[in-house]
Amino acid sequence: MKKYILINLLLVFSLLIPFNNKAQELVPLTLVAPLPESNWFPGQNGGFLDGICIDSEGNIYIADGEAIIQWPKDSTDGKVVAGGNGSGTALNQIGSSWAVNIYGNDMYIADNGNGRIMKWTIGDSVGTVVAGASGEISTNVHRAALDKDGNLYVADAGNNRILKYPPDDEYQVVAGMDGELYSPWTVAVDDEGNFYASDEGEHRILKYVPGVAGYTVVAGGNGPGSDANQLYAPHSMDIDPTDGTLYIADTYNNRIQKWAPGATEGITVAGGDGSGPTEYQLSQPYDVHLDFTGKFYISDGGNNRIVTGVDPAEVDTLVSLSVDPASISEEGGTSTVTVSLNAAISENVIVALTADGSATGGGVDYTFDPTT
Repeated sequence: MKKYILINLLLVFSLLIPFNNKAQELVPLTLVAPLPESNWFPGQNGGFLDGICIDSEGNIYIADGEAIIQWPKDSTDGKVVAGGNGSGTALNQIGSSWAVNIYGNDMYIADNGNGRIMKWTIGDSVGTVVAGASGEISTNVHRAALDKDGNLYVADAGNNRILKYPPDDEYQVVAGMDGELYSPWTVAVDDEGNFYASDEGEHRILKYVPGVAGYTVVAGGNGPGSDANQLYAPHSMDIDPTDGTLYIADTYNNRIQKWAPGATEGITVAGGDGSGPTEYQLSQPYDVHLDFTGKFYISDGGNNRIVTGVDPAEVDTLVSLSVDPASISEEGGTSTVTVSLNAAISENVIVALTADGSATGGGVDYTFDPTT
């Protein structure tokens, strides 16, 4: 996972002194969609924004009722890439999508309204049904995930089970046979082939190892609540492939929890300050996904927005910057200071100023009011 640099600008004339202590405060969330200038208002699925995923290029895919919306990286607008032809059962239609995952150019859509999983290649006008054609999936299906061998796992929440569809073979029930699941909202697979179920109704995350009987509670499992060892209706999670850490959408606690392997408690990395729309709050987050840099994207359902965040533990703090007095100019009470940063870290810079300002380029131009 990449490191990020949080810079607090202090007007001091000294050497650059980096400290390796970690920032303790949560990093403000950043809005990425919908933007004020856009024409899209995701969340048409019952008024709530649901599942999202991120491709390798940073494009966002949004499950928005009867359509899948692609929100290209750094864009101010989205476009329909699947469905969009009204609710229905035809192959160019989606009944009601709750979630989408993408592998290469192929989207796997949980068509909740039709009790099926659709595979839809970007650019095609129709999809194909890859699970549920025989009616074995309930109309309460929330996510499907592929493992590296091409096995498709389906969270069949309405039947309280996880289904596995091997390539060119009959499906199997691989979790829920013993009644341990109650409305599994999401299934995710790690690089070793283990799969995880967000057991929403029991407020916990379960891990299953193929070939090993039973399951392990890896997060929550202490009843609904907001303590560090608890979850409250977790709808989704994603796995950090570098170390197996879980990032969990702890939906009714309005927070994202980071849960390391073997840990008995989670750490809040976003939200947790009540339900609200500020840059430090969430409102019933339905989904969370990591991109290839380790940044997480959140489907902030109650606020009908997608925001990004960074784990505070991955933020180093620079508490002092070298400023050349000759670079300070004043116009109308505003000073402009130019500070050069090492090019090796410039692409990973998150700038937090002590006053309103901006940052651009490999050398960072800060504008601030010296009276604040």
